[in-house]
Amino acid sequence: MGKKITIFLFIATIFTLSIVTFVAKDREFSEMENRVLSGKPEFSAEKLLSGEFASNLETYLADQMFLKDNFVMLKNSYDLLCGKDMLGEVYYCDDRYIRNFEENEKQSSRNILLINEWLKKNNIPKDKASFVLAPTASYVYNEQLPSINSCDDESNTFDLIEDAFLGKFISLKDVMADADVDADIYYKTDHHWTMMGAYLGYEEVMKQLDKEPISLEDMKEVKLDELFYGSLHSQAPLLFVEGEEVVYYDYKDLDYTITYVAEDEETKTFLVEDKFDVKDKYTALFGGNFGRMTIINHDNPDGDKLIIFKDSYANSIIPYLISNYSVIEVIDLRYVVMIPGFYSDKTDYDVMFIYNTDFINTDNSFVKLMSF
Repeated sequence: MGKKITIFLFIATIFTLSIVTFVAKDREFSEMENRVLSGKPEFSAEKLLSGEFASNLETYLADQMFLKDNFVMLKNSYDLLCGKDMLGEVYYCDDRYIRNFEENEKQSSRNILLINEWLKKNNIPKDKASFVLAPTASYVYNEQLPSINSCDDESNTFDLIEDAFLGKFISLKDVMADADVDADIYYKTDHHWTMMGAYLGYEEVMKQLDKEPISLEDMKEVKLDELFYGSLHSQAPLLFVEGEEVVYYDYKDLDYTITYVAEDEETKTFLVEDKFDVKDKYTALFGGNFGRMTIINHDNPDGDKLIIFKDSYANSIIPYLISNYSVIEVIDLRYVVMIPGFYSDKTDYDVMFIYNTDFINTDNSFVKLMSF
């Protein structure tokens, strides 16, 4: 009898939630998941017979389920309390989210081969090319992970690229791992490093390139009023996680302009205030990721020029680099179209690749380099 009551209550709950979901006003966007949600599916006999309507209905109910975010947080919190170490692809330990790292030697080897082929194709001297590699939180906070975990050793990726890259390899592995673990160099709820963490990387890059880094004392702190819940919290939301403070470092009086080439827009700051109040506050850096940006430092017209190929980690370190160069061309291969002959009129530029270990092991957009 008890089993029948349990089954009845379960079915009644699902039925009630489905009805409430249909009656309640649809949400267009999920702040928790940081994505657009599906709307009510359009019905037709053709879609019903093909199965498209049923598939769309299932997606709609999953997206719009009443109190979905609360149920997800409750389930994740329950799983964690029951001793589950990994929530999806994310660990939560010592008040910090850490994304699982998986090494893919085949992909990273292919990516570095493509980079080397591009350097050779354009006859770029070894002393004009550098590769800056940043570790992820899974390496820096490895001791905080459960004793039994699925994270691969990122050191292998560092060794692979150091051995293969046809230029100067700049490892940020040690400088990040040796930093004070309480210094907030990586976000606790997001997979990116903070601008403080990126500054440590920037100092190491300047040291390796024999350049003088700008001092944080010559910059101003910009603290956001609203707390940050990053992408890892969205992947595995928990009831008891607190948001974290976001601090950016901006120039006090540097005169520079940023041109978003495809968008044909120009601005005089890398901080986009419109993004201060959105969930993904990391996008306040340059407004997110764009295919191509041109940065001109009007206060250093005779300085060196630089081409940067980058991932989203670079968004935190590029702001500091602005002070050291007269012109910086920024390329994100994920979002840019082919640019034949891109380097042909930039032979006086240095070239820098800035990536994190997870990206170089997973991304497949480096093939676009062959069109530059």
